[in-house]
Amino acid sequence: MSTRLEEIRSRRAQLVQRAARQRDDIARTLQSLSLPVAVIDRGIALWAYLKSRPALLAVSVILVLALRPRRTFKLIPAALALWQVYRRLNARLGAS
Repeated sequence: MSTRLEEIRSRRAQLVQRAARQRDDIARTLQSLSLPVAVIDRGIALWAYLKSRPALLAVSVILVLALRPRRTFKLIPAALALWQVYRRLNARLGAS
């Protein structure tokens, strides 16, 4: 009976060590995601801010177009692609 108990104790010790390694791995993974999540949070906050102030958004767009028209026109395809992705995600998330 004592050998069986020793086997159980040994297995438990192995599982405790394995769980500790897994916790460390998860902590490292989450830590590496903190910067991208912070950037996304700031983007969402900026979007909400601009959405609540359409005049500010319009003035910002006009200023960008006036100050850097060549660069702005180069960014239009990327902006349209992002807008389409946003609309698709919004439609999917809203439908679920």
